[in-house]
Amino acid sequence: MIPSLTELEALRETGMYDVAAVKLELLSDSITPIALLRKLREKSSHVFLFESAEHIGRIGRWTFLGFDPELEATAADGVVNIRRGKHLESEEKCTGEPKNVIRKMLSALLRPEQDGFPPFSGGFAGYFGYDYIKYSERRLKERLCHPGSDFRDMDLMLFRSVIAFDSAEA
Repeated sequence: MIPSLTELEALRETGMYDVAAVKLELLSDSITPIALLRKLREKSSHVFLFESAEHIGRIGRWTFLGFDPELEATAADGVVNIRRGKHLESEEKCTGEPKNVIRKMLSALLRPEQDGFPPFSGGFAGYFGYDYIKYSERRLKERLCHPGSDFRDMDLMLFRSVIAFDSAEA
């Protein structure tokens, strides 16, 4: 059951949630996820496409497309940068793992579980590089640290604009 606007406002007033997903269902019999991805790429410099996976030999139910990220969190050589658009919002040295910075950001994005929504309706997308292990395994830090490298240890973007294609047969 999708909550009404009144129910969502009541949830916000509890102080537990600041965001909730909103959806609009459209019949898409003439556009494919790849064609839509190409169109989104014209409007946004950062996009993604995720395919859900089923058992081998079966097509997954969901295709997720995201565009126009709200922010980007990157880590390289112990420094985490948070950018909104082209503006550097914060830069901090990691005394621990960058995941502590991500956890802090995620805690501000708690939202209620909502029935009738796809399994992913917004959040972080990106990657953790191979060298990310140096934050957990300190003895590897010297061997894996490549100062000046253009490849980041982590690059995550926060997407609130997500389109979900449902391949389930009606």
